[in-house]
Amino acid sequence: MKFNGISKFDVESTSGSWSYGYSYSLGRWGYAMAYYLTATYSESGTPGQLGYNFACYRSDGTASGGGIG
Repeated sequence: MKFNGISKFDVESTSGSWSYGYSYSLGRWGYAMAYYLTATYSESGTPGQLGYNFACYRSDGTASGGGIG
């Protein structure tokens, strides 16, 4: 499966250039390259409801986000 864009990934451990954790977009545990993981993630509101917002900031300075307004 390939996902373009943002998906939430909770990191449990990192070894070298790989991190192991839970992918919310896939609904399962797995590995991701640490380079692609965000340095900072924030969200507010209730997912799927008006007022929900999220933002991801990578260590290279790029940022992505969105919400329901």
